[in-house]
Amino acid sequence: MLYDNQFYGFIPESFGTLKLLKRLYVEKNQLTGTLPQSLSGLNNLEKIRVHSNQLMGVIPDTLMQLTTLLNNGSDFRWNALYSDNMELVNFLNTRQRDDADWTLTQTICPTNLHTGPSLEEGIELKWTPISYAVDSGGYEIYQSLFPQGPFYLYRTTVDKTVSSICLSDLEADSTYYYKLKTVTQQHANNQNVLESLFTPTVSVVYTIHLPHISDIEDQEMKQNSSIDITFFVSDDTVEPNDLEVSCISSNTGLFPPENIFIIGDGTDRTLRIYAAEDHVGSAQLTIIADKEGLKARESFKVTVLAIENPPPTPSGLQIISNSGHVRLTWNLIEKPFGVAYRVYRSTSVNGVFRCIHQYPVDMYRIIAQDYFIDPNVKNDQLYVYKIKSVLNQIESTNFSNSAQTIPQNIDHLSGDMNGDHVKNLKDVIVALQLIAEIRPQNYMVVYLNAINDRVGLEDAINLLLYLADMLE
Repeated sequence: MLYDNQFYGFIPESFGTLKLLKRLYVEKNQLTGTLPQSLSGLNNLEKIRVHSNQLMGVIPDTLMQLTTLLNNGSDFRWNALYSDNMELVNFLNTRQRDDADWTLTQTICPTNLHTGPSLEEGIELKWTPISYAVDSGGYEIYQSLFPQGPFYLYRTTVDKTVSSICLSDLEADSTYYYKLKTVTQQHANNQNVLESLFTPTVSVVYTIHLPHISDIEDQEMKQNSSIDITFFVSDDTVEPNDLEVSCISSNTGLFPPENIFIIGDGTDRTLRIYAAEDHVGSAQLTIIADKEGLKARESFKVTVLAIENPPPTPSGLQIISNSGHVRLTWNLIEKPFGVAYRVYRSTSVNGVFRCIHQYPVDMYRIIAQDYFIDPNVKNDQLYVYKIKSVLNQIESTNFSNSAQTIPQNIDHLSGDMNGDHVKNLKDVIVALQLIAEIRPQNYMVVYLNAINDRVGLEDAINLLLYLADMLE
């Protein structure tokens, strides 16, 4: 009983001397090597079963001399055997039991190992996968810097259907050598791990010729304008007009794709860009020259500066209340974006006007109110107001219309932070916002109505205690 044991080693050549042998069953062992040519001398052999071993290599053509083999009685499957002789392949298939094709279960090496073109991301190593893919395994790719080795395991594929990998870590213009073998893991029909012979070695040189883009310096442009940037492209292997040239922006709000144009089709090109209307800021622009997947890039920064012209003159200034304090309102300027305001005051119509607050007022960001409050007024005193708009620290050329009033019933209520003549939770919120240094960000509040001239945590605590007393 030679089959289904743990026998290992080669099938002995001496088996060829057993002239009266009719059945040779050595399947399901750990036999290696190939089928010995001496077996072709077994003139009485009717069945040979060598399946589920680790046999490897080419089957001798002389096995076609075994004319006594019965049809559908032998088995050669689940090894690493092969033959390029189709007459022999067909002869053995006729004798193969289960009407199977023995070649479809052989762990042989892949064929047609070659490389694709050099691309930006690397170079592709390709091969033709083997037919036997149903059982687990894959291809082991070995690499060396020398044609004769030593070779080291470079990568393993996930299965035997894979037909290529990308060699992405090669140094340009250096020569590398690769060869592959197939591995099939243990499975129900063979408890051995099978490895094929290696493929022939192929050499790989990663030669990459990227297109060239001239250097481009950082640029500046004005708000609501366009700019032309000249540059040139070239390539060692193709005509410049065969290059696909494009440009992308890191800030599509500032430079949307429809505002970017490449002009020209030769070496000299022009990038024309339009900033989005009323927008300011900066973006990184990247010009890309593409030659069949090989891409060159040139990046630079473009800054859009606000127009330095004075903002529009504000209008519609009016007094909406003069009881307890003065409340002002006016028509807000929507464009350009970011306009703030300075409020000027005088005690006479023809007097000197002075700004009455430290920071420009952004009316869209005022805390707890939608109007401007001047709490620092006295009863029965004439006050005349004018305003100017401010953008990027530049004031409008002219004042707005003037508005005048004589306040009545002025009564500063300590702790009234927002000037509504009551102390409530809104005043606590304003006090806490001031303590958190929100006010310097262009907010305007009636902070002089605090308990002290300076707002601190004590004021917020006193306001909370006051509200607690009110609830008792």
